[in-house]
Amino acid sequence: MRQIILSFFLLFMSSNFAQNLAAYKIDENFSIAMPQDLEISDTLQQKIIKGFLDNSIVIITKNIQKDTIVTIESVEDLMKYYDGAQEGILNSSKGKLLRKKIISIQGLKFLNFSTETSISGEQKLWDNYLLFLNNYTYVLVFIHSADNAEKFNIQKEKIISSFKFRKGLSIKNQFNNYESSTRAFLWGELTAKVIFYLIIFGGIVFLIYKNRKEKPPLTRASRS
Repeated sequence: MRQIILSFFLLFMSSNFAQNLAAYKIDENFSIAMPQDLEISDTLQQKIIKGFLDNSIVIITKNIQKDTIVTIESVEDLMKYYDGAQEGILNSSKGKLLRKKIISIQGLKFLNFSTETSISGEQKLWDNYLLFLNNYTYVLVFIHSADNAEKFNIQKEKIISSFKFRKGLSIKNQFNNYESSTRAFLWGELTAKVIFYLIIFGGIVFLIYKNRKEKPPLTRASRS
């Protein structure tokens, strides 16, 4: 079932073309350059932004409401949350972990990890960037084929280098002090599983809509 869903999700990727990047404001905390002609939807407490880079897909998800369940009071707690999120995505996609690292962008800590998933016999690479900030979880996912990695990486680096955060944000904005909350690892894992299926569902809807939009309307002659 997972293979069918993922195959359908990526079915129309080859029919899409490169687009210029334009500034996009996710919220008051975070702005980024994204491909033009985005599809934006709110689904099950998640905001989903989708676009294309050549034959690659770029998706951003963000919680609509603040996360008041998990407590993150230190860098150690944040790492546990990220570890759980990574585990959730790997378990949901049945993917193979290629690499992972913690990166710092403008003083904020991201989890960056890459996975490989076989979809109908074709290998797809997923480059994931996770950020917990001001009690929101942001996930940026690039889905592409290994054979276009060089060209894709140039565009990806343009997007990553475009990250812009509200002035005054720091590592302290990645902590909170909620009481009676669940363990960081378990909640990170659950959050990532939900995000994974929302990415797939949102991507399918986007691709169907985009494909239908690009088809020319039937004329009277073609109907007859």
